[in-house]
Amino acid sequence: MRTDQQRATAVRGSYGIGSWPSSLFRVIAPLCLSITLLTGQTPREREALTLLQSGRVDQAQRVLSELVKENPQNQPVHALLGQIAFGKHDYSNAISHFQKAPGFLANNPVLLLSYAEALDGSGRSGGASRVEQVGKK
Repeated sequence: MRTDQQRATAVRGSYGIGSWPSSLFRVIAPLCLSITLLTGQTPREREALTLLQSGRVDQAQRVLSELVKENPQNQPVHALLGQIAFGKHDYSNAISHFQKAPGFLANNPVLLLSYAEALDGSGRSGGASRVEQVGKK
């Protein structure tokens, strides 16, 4: 039976990212998400992405929060809010948003790693195994 740390290593390794430091993911994750989300988005979503890219994270978070209130099923917006919360070490909110974006997380190793680290940071046991299951969907 594998430990959570072994599962997290397996998740990283399955995407070829085992040797990258986690701090690098915190830096590149919003950019990766922004690039992924740019196509076919609403003007408000593009506004939030522009704010993120210019470093105005709190303003972007407000816009994204308004968007998710308008459409609670918007997985990419939940993923961005989760990544923002994760970057602020607000693991409870990060987990909540990541759990509302399973389809989006399944195809994004950076987000899966952030989700696993948020679970670990919140002290929840079995976090890496949960992330491993999301990644297999």
